This record gives sequence, C-alpha cells and structure tokens, in this order.
Amino acid sequence: MQSTYLSVLRADTRNILRDSSLVLMLVVPFLLVPLVRFGGAALIELFPEVTDYAPLVVLMFGAMVAIFPAFVMGFVMMDEKDGGINQVLRVLPFNLNKLIGLRVLTMIAVGLFNSIFFFALNGLVSIGFFEMIVLSINVSILAPILAFVMLCISSNKIEAAAVLKGISFVIFIAFIQFFIPGGLKYLLAPIPTFWVCRSFEEISSFGHFALFSAIGVTLQLVYLSLLWKIFLRKW
Repeated sequence: MQSTYLSVLRADTRNILRDSSLVLMLVVPFLLVPLVRFGGAALIELFPEVTDYAPLVVLMFGAMVAIFPAFVMGFVMMDEKDGGINQVLRVLPFNLNKLIGLRVLTMIAVGLFNSIFFFALNGLVSIGFFEMIVLSINVSILAPILAFVMLCISSNKIEAAAVLKGISFVIFIAFIQFFIPGGLKYLLAPIPTFWVCRSFEEISSFGHFALFSAIGVTLQLVYLSLLWKIFLRKW
C-alpha cells in the first residue's frame, strides 16, 4: 500500500520536472534571496529612508516564497482533473484522503524550507531562530490553502492561474495593516496573513508574538480543514 502512495508522489515529481514552467516556480524562491539581499542593500544605500520598510519587504517575500508550492502542486492536480486521472485515483485500492494529505504535507514542507532559507539569508533583517521557525510555519500553511481554493473554483488551468492571482492579492493585501492606525486594522483579521503581520510586529515580545502566531496557525488550520472537505466533494 505504501508503495502505491510513493508511486503517485514519484509520478507527481516526474510531471513537475517535465514542465519547465513548474520547474521555474520551484527555482524562483531561491533567486529571490540574492535579489532581496543584495538589491535591497543597494537600494538602502541609495535611499536610506527606505530602511524602515525593510521588515515589511522581508516578511512579504518570506510569505511569497512559501506559497510557490501551491502553484506547482495545484497545477499538477489540475492536470489530473483535466485528464480524468482523478477519477482513476478514486477507484485505486488506497485511501484518497491519505494521498491528498501527503500532497498537503509536501506543499507545507517545501514552503517551510523556502521560507526558512529566505528568512535566514535575507541580509536585511535579523530574525531569531525560534521566531524564524514559527513565522515560516505560519506562512507555509498558506500553500495548501491557496491550492485548494484554486482547485475548488477553477475548471481549467487558465482559470486556475487567474484564481491564484486573485487569491494571492487578497492574501497580500493584509500587509497594508502596517499602515492602518488603531483598531481599524482588525477588519483584516479574517485574512491569515494579518496574524503573520501582527506576530512580526510583536517579534520582540514573546507573549504577544506567540499569541498572534497561535491565532494565525489556528485560523489557517480551520480554513484548510474546511477547504479540504469541499475539495474532496468536488474533485
């Protein structure tokens, strides 16, 4: 039984490696590190006033590199749907829910690695090891959430690309909370990245950092659970 799951995951890998656009999506997060590290430093040297925005830039790119696995796995699963492979998977002698779970864990693991790699080497903002791990966990859960939204709404890859762009916009609009005074910013609280931003703001206060991080992870797990159930009914 275990070999069946591994065979499907190996097939996923082959499908990704055959598509140059998907391979590029896996490589881009690593290209962003020198872009931010050296490009950001050069920009700050030219315009010292942008130093205050360095934490915001680092956090945004840290979240961005974490969601690239959503694009990759989402398009692989959309190809399966277009080709009718999803119907074949339903009748194979293994637990479909477990297979989806392995893919979810794969997206989270790759997103987690991407984020840790970026935060550790960003060169603009120093982040403690514990805080870096917690932030990376928080943003990595976004990947399967975005993938499920795409797969639940889209009927083909063209629609999927448009949906991912739209959802990514919603996810990143929460970063404007840095510029919203007082309690008005909590209007953005249903967006998971809002709590990532709040925890980042309170990174020097362990209690607040831990609280906001826990809220963010819990909210994302609720969204992930709901979307998982919807996806299994539609796929």
